[in-house]
Amino acid sequence: MYGRPCEAYKGKIQIVACDAGLTFAEKIASELERMCTGGCNTELGGFVCPGGVMGERGNRTGLKETHFANTEVKTIIDDSIGGSRVFIVQDVENSTCGKYQFVYESFVSFARQEETKTGFKQLFHESFGFELDAQYFDQVYSNFMDSVSFKKDFSSFEAHLTNKKGDDNSYVAMLKSIVPGVRSSDDAEFNEFLSAVGGKLLSSQEFFTRHSVNDNFMALKTAIDAAKEARASEITAVLPVFPYARQDKVLDREGLTARMVSREIEDAGMGVVKRVLTMDIHNRAIRGFFRTAQLETLYSSKNLIAAINDIIGFNDMVCISPDIGGATRARHVANKTGSKMGIIYKERDYSNPSTIASAQLIGDIVQYEVDPIAQLREIDRMVNGDISDPEVARQIMRRIRQFVDSKGKGLSSLIIDDLVATFGTGDKGCRLVKEEGAMNVSFAAALSLLNHPALVLLDRLHSDGVLNYFFTTNAVTHDRAIIDARDYYIEVPVEDVFAEAIFRIEHNGSVSKMYD
Repeated sequence: MYGRPCEAYKGKIQIVACDAGLTFAEKIASELERMCTGGCNTELGGFVCPGGVMGERGNRTGLKETHFANTEVKTIIDDSIGGSRVFIVQDVENSTCGKYQFVYESFVSFARQEETKTGFKQLFHESFGFELDAQYFDQVYSNFMDSVSFKKDFSSFEAHLTNKKGDDNSYVAMLKSIVPGVRSSDDAEFNEFLSAVGGKLLSSQEFFTRHSVNDNFMALKTAIDAAKEARASEITAVLPVFPYARQDKVLDREGLTARMVSREIEDAGMGVVKRVLTMDIHNRAIRGFFRTAQLETLYSSKNLIAAINDIIGFNDMVCISPDIGGATRARHVANKTGSKMGIIYKERDYSNPSTIASAQLIGDIVQYEVDPIAQLREIDRMVNGDISDPEVARQIMRRIRQFVDSKGKGLSSLIIDDLVATFGTGDKGCRLVKEEGAMNVSFAAALSLLNHPALVLLDRLHSDGVLNYFFTTNAVTHDRAIIDARDYYIEVPVEDVFAEAIFRIEHNGSVSKMYD
């Protein structure tokens, strides 16, 4: 919570964080403190804030967020925020915020309903964190459905679920029967296996389930409503990732969900939500979906460019857009760094989500001492002339030898995207660029959701020698262990971008001039 700052300040400000937004909110708050240490007379990016201090930071505004068993969400704001200007921070894609459930609960429910194989495959992935290989699937499904424990003795498992009593060895045996490739009777080895593939807590027989985007979005709306009921004078929703941003256009009989989300944010505050702050939104036209609130899009390119320049530099670099829609983004980085530019032209298979039918690279990622195209044109011109002259024939042969002997130098390539989900298209793009002759390939994305199997694909690309570095921001919160275990994974902080935007808003400054 912040007290009253300098005279130019509009009013009392409160930083409120939903559970999933707490990690990023604390980083923003720390950055705001750093910016105003010793007073606000210092120049900030060309904007001068006169007089006073921003105030000391105490405890964050008391906010209690409850997720009920039926997935309903309730939010209570404990502290007084009447008359305050409130910034509510929510990271809807936070992969570390969720709840622990019993493994039994989901599998017993599944067995009772006698779901299909497809449902079992999805449940297995959600429970254990990885997908079954096709060669194992039928065997595992059969083992599961034939299991005496699940099909004939629900009562013992329900007692175990309710009272946390029962035979742990039977629990281990049950898991071994449905997890492929585990045949050892050594429980310690099995525990290590579970920890490696899914992070299961065998001792308490629980597993972690992250809150969904919908759970977190509902938490944001209940927080907005609670702030309104607490008589906040003005609310700004801080969303590092704008939910449903990729559903921004109508191609057929489908809902325009990004518009619906925009209006739900406004409606939750009933006129009190004045502004939404987000980063690298998929389509800036989403701003037009808001009726009363203003959408401010912040950009991570400055921070990403600085980090990339420090680690690999931009000498002999080609900035590549993974699709035509992202060409503006790649061109911006190329212009800022003096690099060349390329585009991957993709044809999608819209019958399957995130599936590319074909792809080809437009642009040069190999540099020749002698232009091979010019050589071929000259040979063609000479062949169409009088080749009966021995001197002309010798010149043609010399040109042909020069063409054959010409060797190209692969350039460094940086594929630049706004968002990474499963990384399926990114994986194909990296491999295509490498096959086309790039000396090395790195990937940069403003927002990384890291939905399965993104990490599997990234690890495989790196181990195959295709991917050098993966650059992304900390706008989406992930487990530090995931990042620290990968030397190629570079996380770039962007809380300073949000802090400066909040600072400018609260001091009547221009957010757009941050990028001048």
